[in-house]
Amino acid sequence: MTGAHGRPVLLAAAGLHMVTQSALAPFYPALFRAAYGVQTLAATGLFLVVCQVSAVVALPLWGRACRRVPLVRLVTVGQTAAVLLTAALVLAPSYAVFTGVSVLLVAAKAVVLLAYPGLARSHPRGVLPGVVQYVAVLHAASVAATLLGGLVVSVPDPRTALPLLAVVEAVLLLACVRLLRPVAVPAGPAVAAPAGGGVWRLAGYVLVTAVAVYAARPYFTEYVTGAGASAGTATLLFVLPHLAVLALLPAPAWDYRNDLP
Repeated sequence: MTGAHGRPVLLAAAGLHMVTQSALAPFYPALFRAAYGVQTLAATGLFLVVCQVSAVVALPLWGRACRRVPLVRLVTVGQTAAVLLTAALVLAPSYAVFTGVSVLLVAAKAVVLLAYPGLARSHPRGVLPGVVQYVAVLHAASVAATLLGGLVVSVPDPRTALPLLAVVEAVLLLACVRLLRPVAVPAGPAVAAPAGGGVWRLAGYVLVTAVAVYAARPYFTEYVTGAGASAGTATLLFVLPHLAVLALLPAPAWDYRNDLP
């Protein structure tokens, strides 16, 4: 998939994908209210629906492109688009434009999802440590995203803080350009596919879990602050589950030296 030094870059891309997707998720109602005067919570729901639909539509297209172009090059292309689109969010004059740019941003970043299976398999110590490491990156990114989102909505005009996201995206783009190189992957032994019933049960579990997690996510801070708590308290309550997961993960999940030869 990529060289040993490129694997941490792909992990960073996966983490930043989570940051981009979820930094503002707990604060979208506050962002739309402060930046565009949009008061209805239905606007947040519509925004999330169209963004997720764009990811669902874009992912098969990225998958088809991956048949002809190495994945690491597609990640670099998607990251280039992400830098430009994140910068464009700062200039969005209205809720409608902000939503349109966000739809394109989510579609561009969806290419990173194709790297997840390879990241798990390519860990030097096996698939399970690779999965654990990815989970660590995922939850650490969730914590960073929530703190960053809280910072963005805490300023009088939240759009003025959005360049922070663009700067981080640009730094990752430089890392992609310098370190990501396609390498030939030797064919491994064939692995039997799981039974169809098992796949559907797993898919159902993932679907129910995702709905349970994301149904209340955009409205969590609104509920907590509406009950009288401060925005800081709402942010802390939101990140506590992620911090608990990180505290329980084994220390090797954070050892990126294991990724190097």
